[in-house]
Amino acid sequence: AEARLATVEHAMHSLEELEKRSRMEAACVAGCQSSSLRKSSEALLRSLEQRADAAASEVEDARQGLAEAQRAADAARQRLHTRQREASNAVRELSRHRAAAAATTAGMRRRR
Repeated sequence: AEARLATVEHAMHSLEELEKRSRMEAACVAGCQSSSLRKSSEALLRSLEQRADAAASEVEDARQGLAEAQRAADAARQRLHTRQREASNAVRELSRHRAAAAATTAGMRRRR
């Protein structure tokens, strides 16, 4: 999830940089006599804006995915700690029972 987020953030940043350059070029082309050059520049800018919007949406999805993965990891960690405590308590209880059984067995041997 973290790798996906880093990848889509990088892609979004790259698109934003391309969009900035395209806007600067569009400002220069605006005064140009060639209508096809202006239209091409405008089309490129629109395309970059759409791709940047899509990338922003992907970044948001990746952030949500990362947050969900972190919540799941936290829940798993909590379950692990709970189970470790339960296991430790069970081992302690078993040791107590063994000690009691050993004492009972030792007492029975002495009586004979």
